[in-house]
Amino acid sequence: VYVRSHGKACVETVNIVRPVKIVGEANSVFTTSLTPVVPTIAAPSGAPCILINDGVKAVEFVNIVIDGSQSGRAACVQSTNADVAFVGST
Repeated sequence: VYVRSHGKACVETVNIVRPVKIVGEANSVFTTSLTPVVPTIAAPSGAPCILINDGVKAVEFVNIVIDGSQSGRAACVQSTNADVAFVGST
């Protein structure tokens, strides 16, 4: 799955139920903005950013910013017995 940002974070808990690769793309070639914008997933207040079902293998995040500043006591990424990779992601 390729995602782009329009300058704002996606504020939602992303629920992953099967293997997936989520790749953040900088600006579209058609944009007039000179500043690259990296897609961001942000936690809703008191909730995780990403929730991965038990045992899901091969979940990759590439070039994505993950913002857990509002997750409170919840972990930003929650998973059990899953294979998760963050490549170029912060």
